[in-house]
Amino acid sequence: MTNEFNVNIGFAAYSAKCENSRIFLMSQMLSSAPSAAFGQAQLRENLVSGGKMLIKVCSALFLTAAWGSVFAQSESDLEKKMLNNCQVLANEINQSHSVGISLEAISPLVTWRAACAEKPPTGLGNVTALCQGKRFTAKGKDDVFFWQKSQHGKLNNGYYVCGV
Repeated sequence: MTNEFNVNIGFAAYSAKCENSRIFLMSQMLSSAPSAAFGQAQLRENLVSGGKMLIKVCSALFLTAAWGSVFAQSESDLEKKMLNNCQVLANEINQSHSVGISLEAISPLVTWRAACAEKPPTGLGNVTALCQGKRFTAKGKDDVFFWQKSQHGKLNNGYYVCGV
């Protein structure tokens, strides 16, 4: 009867076929006795390096959590700044075009596709503010998409009344 055994000692893997499995196992045990001490030392070294790795992982998680709270704070500040910019822009558009955008129902946007409008902001320049708000008229309330663009230091404002 032939059996195949895989015996792992240290880093090496031994595979052998033999007629008598008892003789094979005994010979492997006797020949691996000096390697067993090496295996225990290697195991101890692996445990120490595993502990060091655990400390590194915990430190990385702590730093990630701390950075995340700082990022969340700066994101909150950015949202407040965007809302403030939208309120100032709504006041400017209300004064120049008499649109009647309510300052309480304003929300800053990151992309025009999130707005009620079916087309992007018009005009030349780079978008510096995208906002959406509501206006109240005798006919009811309407959503208003409004924006500000800047080109060569000149600011251009625009708006769409949605659903009209």
